Amino acid sequence: MSSHPIDSASPPCFAHELEDNLNEGKVDDSLWRTQQRQRLWSARKALSANQRKTFSRQIGQHLLALARQEIKACRLAAYWPIRGEPDLVDCLHELHDLGFEVLLPVVVEPDQPLIFRCWTPSIKLKAGIWNIPVPGEEQPEAIPDVVLMPLVGWDKKGYRLGNGGGFYDRTLATLAPRPKVLGVGYQSAELPSIRPQAHDIPCDLIVTENGPVAQDLGRLNKRVRS
Repeated sequence: MSSHPIDSASPPCFAHELEDNLNEGKVDDSLWRTQQRQRLWSARKALSANQRKTFSRQIGQHLLALARQEIKACRLAAYWPIRGEPDLVDCLHELHDLGFEVLLPVVVEPDQPLIFRCWTPSIKLKAGIWNIPVPGEEQPEAIPDVVLMPLVGWDKKGYRLGNGGGFYDRTLATLAPRPKVLGVGYQSAELPSIRPQAHDIPCDLIVTENGPVAQDLGRLNKRVRS
């Protein structure tokens, strides 16, 4: 164990710096969103390894509490962390032990919806597109009931700023019934608004290291169990 204490406090939130210019129209929405992604990626990269580990553990604990209290065992799509995203791998092991059928997303082609393949702790992942680890083709595909969706930025209306590829919005638009969506990210990534576009689909819940944010747990519970 390190002799240095882990700073578990959230990094400063920069939302106040954006409020004054949010509605002035000086930057078009597309460029503004690109700028915010770059800023938030840089802020995430600046987190220490201990901070990311601590925040990831805290987020995982909140998700496990939701899994035990609000969401019955079901098909749950998660993600393999890249670019400093919260690392939920330990959480996935526990969700599997709780009886969830865990799935991981697979990029088949650019500009196409994702597919989801089954994951268990015993399988060996392979390098997919952009070297993201994915289950191999021998693993069965399934449609998730719940999706844990990584985010770059978020707002209190549940909208998520993603990496810019549009994969999740494109995928969710094709699934019926639509899975219940939990956005996963850091508290410091909050924005006054992500300036949502017509294609943006809001999350049912945002979960950060501080816990579930600004959404209705009762509504989530009803939707998941319906």
